[in-house]
Amino acid sequence: MHAPPVRIAVVVTAALMTFVINAYSQELDVAYVETPAEVIELMLEMVDVGRGDYVIDLGTGDGRIVIAAVKRGAVGLGVDLDPQLVREARENAAKAGVSDRVMFLEQDLFETDIAQATVVMMFLNHEVNLRLRSTLLEELSPGTRVVSHNFAMGEWQPDKYQQYLRNAEDNFYIHDVYYWQVPADVRGDWVGTAGDEDVQMMIDQEYQRITVDLLADDRILIIEEASLHGKRIDVIGHDQANKTQYTFSGSIEKNDINGILLKRTGDSETVMNWQASRH
Repeated sequence: MHAPPVRIAVVVTAALMTFVINAYSQELDVAYVETPAEVIELMLEMVDVGRGDYVIDLGTGDGRIVIAAVKRGAVGLGVDLDPQLVREARENAAKAGVSDRVMFLEQDLFETDIAQATVVMMFLNHEVNLRLRSTLLEELSPGTRVVSHNFAMGEWQPDKYQQYLRNAEDNFYIHDVYYWQVPADVRGDWVGTAGDEDVQMMIDQEYQRITVDLLADDRILIIEEASLHGKRIDVIGHDQANKTQYTFSGSIEKNDINGILLKRTGDSETVMNWQASRH
């Protein structure tokens, strides 16, 4: 079953976060607040939007965020349930000369196909972000970038976080910007080889945070560091008996990892291919 629709409303602000709800027959769940241009630039810089990106803006309002992304070379889609805002977004795209590279739909964000997006942008609220979290994790490809203005995603901690302090008419406003990369699913036992050594990794995962048990030729390696960024996994382990450090770096494709192992023993370094499959 689909989640209940998110309703978007118009807001006119004399100060940030002053909401004016349009008179609809149903009360809307998310009030639209204008995102300052400086914050939009910060959001775009954090996700490094550019040519080749397909940007989806959920709750697009007047379209200013996705239009700014398209001006950087991306193509885009903005969705909103408010027909007036959708009309304004289309007019704004025409004025900016980007109508051929961005589409605006009057549509529930929970009914939107986001699977092909390389970037998802949001300025919603805490409750809706939490409702949307599982959809983002399940439908987006690993490595997809997600950025949210002012609202986090609960236990899914951001990969990056920045604050922007804005001075408007002698009033100061703090804007929070959160960035995530959708992590690959790496849970389970991975068995493979690196050079002439057998390698086994047992990985547990909570969002992008991973814990790893690592064996090399049945020797237990002490884990120094383990990280997951989208499709990329990096694990550093230490063989105390041989005084050798193992640095694994790989790319995940469903049930396979392919990458490089760097072994350091004293001043000696050896680089070899590494591959593993999930069992």
